[in-house]
Amino acid sequence: MKIILYKRSAVLTVLILMGAALIFVGVNGIGKINPEPAAPAATTIIKTDQPGSQVNSTNERQIVDNSKPKSKNKDGFFIEYRLERERTRGQQVEWLREIINNPNAEAETRKKAQEELYTITRNIGKEMEIESLIRAKGFKDAVVLLQDKVATVVVQAEALTTERAAKIAELVSRNTGIPMPNIVIIPKP
Repeated sequence: MKIILYKRSAVLTVLILMGAALIFVGVNGIGKINPEPAAPAATTIIKTDQPGSQVNSTNERQIVDNSKPKSKNKDGFFIEYRLERERTRGQQVEWLREIINNPNAEAETRKKAQEELYTITRNIGKEMEIESLIRAKGFKDAVVLLQDKVATVVVQAEALTTERAAKIAELVSRNTGIPMPNIVIIPKP
C-alpha cells in the first residue's frame, strides 16, 4: 500500500515539475539556437565594390550572403519549443501507460492515469488546432501549451497590441473553455 502511494505521489510530482518546466521554457525561452559566433575584437570589416564579399583589416576576403535575412533563430525557437513539448509529453504518456498496464496498481490509480492520458491526448489536438488558427489570423508562427486551467501562447511577433492579444485570448478561451484571465500571451520576435 505504501509503495503504491509513493509511486502515485512520485508520478504526480514529476508531471507537475515537467509542466512547470514547460511553462518556464515558454516564458524565458530555450536559449539561443545556433548563436552567431562573436566577431574577433581586432577585425574591422570593410565593404568592397564586389557584391557578396568583404575585406577585413588583414586583407582577407570574406564571402557574405546578404541575400536572405537570418530568420533561423526566430523559427528555431518555435521548432525547439514544439520538440521539447513533444519529448516531455512522450515521457508523460509512457509513465501513464506503465501505471495503466501495471496489474499491481490500484484500480483508482489506473483510472486517474487513464483520465490524465485522455487529457494529454485531447490537449495535444487542441494545441495543434489553436496554433493553426493563430497562424490563420496572420501570425507567422505560434506555440500553445495547455495545462489544467491555464494556457500559455507564444506568438511570433515583435509586439502585440491589446486588441490583437485579446483576440488571441478569446480564440484560445473559445476553443478550450479556459477563462481569459488564465491565458498568458507572449510575443516572441
